[in-house]
Amino acid sequence: MKILLVTRGKYLKHPEDYFNNQYRSIKTIPILAGGFGWFWSKALAELGHQVIPFIFYNNPVLDYFSEVHQFIERCRCRFPIATKLPVELMNTKLIRVVKKYKPALILIDAGNLIYPETLQEIKRISSAKLVNWLLDDPIRQHWDNVIKSLRLYDLVFICDRGLLNKFSQMGASFIDYLPAACDPDIHRTLMLDQQEIRQLDSKLCFIGTVTAHRVDYLRALSAFGLGIWSFGKQRIKNDPLLKDCYRGLAWGELSSKIYNSAKIVFNVHHPQAVLALNMRGFEIAGCGAFQLVDKNDEINNLFQIGREIICYQGIDELKELVKYYLTRPQECQEIAGRAQERAHREHTYKHRLTEIISKVEKL
Repeated sequence: MKILLVTRGKYLKHPEDYFNNQYRSIKTIPILAGGFGWFWSKALAELGHQVIPFIFYNNPVLDYFSEVHQFIERCRCRFPIATKLPVELMNTKLIRVVKKYKPALILIDAGNLIYPETLQEIKRISSAKLVNWLLDDPIRQHWDNVIKSLRLYDLVFICDRGLLNKFSQMGASFIDYLPAACDPDIHRTLMLDQQEIRQLDSKLCFIGTVTAHRVDYLRALSAFGLGIWSFGKQRIKNDPLLKDCYRGLAWGELSSKIYNSAKIVFNVHHPQAVLALNMRGFEIAGCGAFQLVDKNDEINNLFQIGREIICYQGIDELKELVKYYLTRPQECQEIAGRAQERAHREHTYKHRLTEIISKVEKL
């Protein structure tokens, strides 16, 4: 199938440091490295589809709470045309690309900068099916273009089962649940050399954005040999409990190495999550790492709680579980091994993209 993949890219100085350009003779696109769509592109190519990427947003790896980012936001507020004009040009370019390549499927990663008018024009000039796979809740993210465009998509997939009813009531013609996943080429057991072990080893690790919601959890874990890898450095740099826990930025294969090095990986959902396991949860499992994750009713449908994954409810229980499992490495290894087997067997991007293609073909 000829597929136009509309996705977000990354400005990476050295993309080869995050993902290699090729796996198992499948070429991938370095500028997409680290993004949700990068995994889609790779999986679709492995499944034999012709994939044409369209980058709708280049997101520099910045400290989201830095002075630089705040300066950029102030400029956007003062000079909205500086933001609006590039977006309008991008929408115009997308229409031209659709005309030129005539894809059978247009698969969109969020599409928060794609206007409803653009999708309407695409439907007028093309017979391609329009599909959106949402990792985030567009309401919580204030993605007005996505919300206004729901009725225009032939299929909308959401990674959170708890949002299905809300999206159906908002006018989505077909809405379905499709959880996140892992990539066994990236999220796997790795053999690290001694230098990597010295640099990355931690009793307890966290990789992700340091949001206000997560700070209290991280503070409670700071006494357990916590290592934090994040681009949200500004939120913790002056915190007396957390400032010494910061270890830098982690992305791609480096994240997999950190997961392989840690005794325990700490995972906590964003407040937007209702019934979901976040992307990080699948990646940790794929690496064969032991994780503690905050509990919701959907997780047991993906991994068996107590056997393949361990969940906590609240900070007090989390601390007790950390104390317990730090002294039981063999038990951690057995649980993590079962999670990895399940992740690679059932929860890969090839599984997810196969499901999307199957439902598109039935339309």
